[in-house]
Amino acid sequence: SLLNISKLTPVTTDELNQIAAVGGQLGIAAKDIVAFTTVIQKLTVATNLGAEDAALSMARLSEITGLTSSDLDNLGASLVSLGNNFAATESEIVNASLQIATATAQISGELNNAAVDALAFSTALRAIGQPAQAGATAVVRLMTEINQAVELGGEKLEIFAATAGMSMGDFRNLFAVDSTQAIALFVKGLDKANVAGMNNVQILQELGLNQVRTRKAILALSKANDTLFDAIDNANTAYVENAALNEEAERRYDTLFSKIQQLK
Repeated sequence: SLLNISKLTPVTTDELNQIAAVGGQLGIAAKDIVAFTTVIQKLTVATNLGAEDAALSMARLSEITGLTSSDLDNLGASLVSLGNNFAATESEIVNASLQIATATAQISGELNNAAVDALAFSTALRAIGQPAQAGATAVVRLMTEINQAVELGGEKLEIFAATAGMSMGDFRNLFAVDSTQAIALFVKGLDKANVAGMNNVQILQELGLNQVRTRKAILALSKANDTLFDAIDNANTAYVENAALNEEAERRYDTLFSKIQQLK
């Protein structure tokens, strides 16, 4: 129950009730409210997210990508791990990820977790200093163009594949299994691209990605493609291990309880 949670954590009953109320308004099932509240209160302790922001963003991210309440703890672990290991705060990461998730949810391959991949792309963008909205819009456009090229084939697919260093067939097959890796390989290849005599700016123009902000964000990401690959690996590993959120929350609990004891 919520009362039991309040006894075990430094979060007040009022704050827990607020989280539960937001969860109810967002359609979290009654049987899942306690589990939802438990995860969100850990996030409020372990990150720079407030209770309402954490509840709204995590519920919306789950709704967009089709995750269930039982997946929230793992998703929280990914968010905390990314915030701990990259130059981006959890609030920055999750805010940009909501827009990116609308695309990852549409192109998710057999091995992908759309919510986790959205967090990873968002982290990489913020870590290299890209503005949240412009960066997220650029990534969504890139994902949309690649998805259409894979579906339709033709010259654009050939350019995407060649830039990634693959044949059209291999790129299409990889995209079906792990769309995130296919996109990341294209981004990496763009950094040293010379496809059919075209440089990276010309390639983006041919692919319909030549809007100034879009081009700037994608090229910045290609220059820092190691950061993108690291964020993808970190987010997915943390999701499976499901430890980062609990460890960070417990560390903060110990610090808060120690301060309380010192004040007594």
